[in-house]
Amino acid sequence: MIHKAVQNAIKNTVEAERQKFETGDYSVILKCMWLCTFFRTQPPDWLIDAFCERVGQPHNFETWDDAFGPPMPPGTKRARREEVKNWVPLALKIRELRARGVKGQALYEQAADELKLRGDWQTVRDAYYRMPKISREWVELAASELEEEILERNGQIAFSDEEDEEFTAWLINHWKTHPPSSS
Repeated sequence: MIHKAVQNAIKNTVEAERQKFETGDYSVILKCMWLCTFFRTQPPDWLIDAFCERVGQPHNFETWDDAFGPPMPPGTKRARREEVKNWVPLALKIRELRARGVKGQALYEQAADELKLRGDWQTVRDAYYRMPKISREWVELAASELEEEILERNGQIAFSDEEDEEFTAWLINHWKTHPPSSS
């Protein structure tokens, strides 16, 4: 069973994305459907209807991009795609380093060095802050909840049928190699 805080965060995120959908941003359909599917929560009716309308009537669209929007904004360069790919590891590294008291320029220099990211510390800092705030909050929430569970269970995690084992295993491995701070 997923934690109540995660359920509320999913509900709030999907509702915020609904407002974008209502203004014609159809790219939120797949993002929200992924979120609900990943966390095994029931999608709201508006999302089910929008998804089924597009998938069930492909003849109304010339391409899937017309139905759902492009997976990345048009013209997205390779460097930007790489940046997006590194968001979660960067957010976790920043969280870890902050917990160890690393601040300022040294925070981003050390994150870049440990993750073997290209660019100077300002590039890494900018990449971190280009990550949407909601994404940084999701990473923080997931990491905090798993860290709390690991501490409560003395390092032992029991999987339930409703958890994504691959993602959870990845986070567990992260916390084994980067132990949570005791603060």
